[in-house]
Parts: sequence; structure tokens; C-alpha cells
Amino acid sequence: MRHLALAALVALQVTACSSSPSRPPSPPPQLEAPAQGKALLYLFRPQIDQIRMSDSPEISLDGVAIAHLPHASYIVIPLASGKHRLKLSPSAGEPARWNSESSFEATADQRYFVAVWHTDQPTPSKFNLPLQVRGALLLIPMGGASGGSNSVTLEQVDEGTALFGLTDLNRVSSQSSSAA
Repeated sequence: MRHLALAALVALQVTACSSSPSRPPSPPPQLEAPAQGKALLYLFRPQIDQIRMSDSPEISLDGVAIAHLPHASYIVIPLASGKHRLKLSPSAGEPARWNSESSFEATADQRYFVAVWHTDQPTPSKFNLPLQVRGALLLIPMGGASGGSNSVTLEQVDEGTALFGLTDLNRVSSQSSSAA
């Protein structure tokens, strides 16, 4: 279900891009190879996430704060093999909706791609529903608003989806000298 939602977000971006003035697409970023015996995690907030774009939640790995992740950005995190816990927390003044965490197992010499996005995205179409009330015709706006789920998801995606999502994103650096 979540893959379907992310695919819908990608389709929204493609649709939005086709209706705006075109500029040459940027090449996708060059993916790094993991260091010998390590894994790499690419964690990103795609441009297609249209909710709370001014927020910059804090990322923690195994209980250590490593960076903030603004909208349309990504971070590359080296990982030791084994079990890890990734956590998002709201920065000062941001809503609790950023509280999200996930545990996963990392294998040496592998790359992992995780998209961070809100499940509560605006819909692309908006229309007015005519409703007759006591002889008057009211036009009720429908669509174009959020669905109200108010949650953030951490979704592992394949390399092809990640390359598309990483294009034109800004890379952020880790606050910690060793994220693994």
C-alpha cells in the first residue's frame, strides 16, 4: 500500500513537471560504494512531499543525533553490519507528527534507500460539489486538501526509485563524525 502511495507521489511530480516550464533534467547523483565491510544508507525527503516543507526533523541512528533533514535533501550514512534503529524527531517548534522510527538489519557491502514522506499529501484535483440546501445551491470544494492521516513514513525503496527521488536534492552532512 505504501509503495502505491509513493508511486502516486512520483506520478504527481511527473504531472506537475509536465505542466510547468521545462528545464533540462539534472542527472541523478553518483551513488557511492560502501567502504569495505560497511553498508550505506541514503535517507531522503523527496521534493514531491508537499507537507511541512519548512520543517527540518532531527535524525538519530542508534540513539545518536546525526543530522537534520530539510525538505528536498538527503544524507548518506555509513553503517556497520548489524541491527540499527533509525528515528525521526521534530526539531524545536515542529509538530509531533515527525515522531517516527524503524529498526532494520544492515548487511556489509549493501546500499539502502529510505524515503521520508508524509502520508497526508494534497490531492492534485479540486472540484466543487453542487449541493442544494433549502432552495440554495451551495458549491462545496472537494479534493485539493489533505486526507487527514497526519503521519510520516520511512519507506525503503529500490535503487531506481531512489535515483529518481534523489535527483535535484541537496546533500546534508552528518553532525556526528561517526554515524556507524
